[in-house]
Amino acid sequence: MERALGVRIAGMVAALVLGMGLVAVGVFLVRQGLDRSAQWASVFGVFLNLVGVLTALFSAWMIWRGRGVATGIGSARPDTTQRYPRVVNQSVHCGSDAYVAGRDQTIVRHTWR
Repeated sequence: MERALGVRIAGMVAALVLGMGLVAVGVFLVRQGLDRSAQWASVFGVFLNLVGVLTALFSAWMIWRGRGVATGIGSARPDTTQRYPRVVNQSVHCGSDAYVAGRDQTIVRHTWR
């Protein structure tokens, strides 16, 4: 419980610092004027793109080495603990004018009173 609270507080602090940084950059660009702001935006864009490419390469390397979290479609290590095909039984409650199609479902007609 304490760890979850610490993570939440750290996330809030990080969001606050990021927000303050964005406001500071915005104020800086407004004070620079339109022409110089466009030049500064180009410089910022180059560094942001470089950080993005490095993050993507690091993530790909971690997944390739087997240390990253790879789940979902196209994952490097699919979950083989489930038995296939997976059968899900569920109850569907519907009115008299509803059309429900499905396999392995229990249809229960709901009567309104």
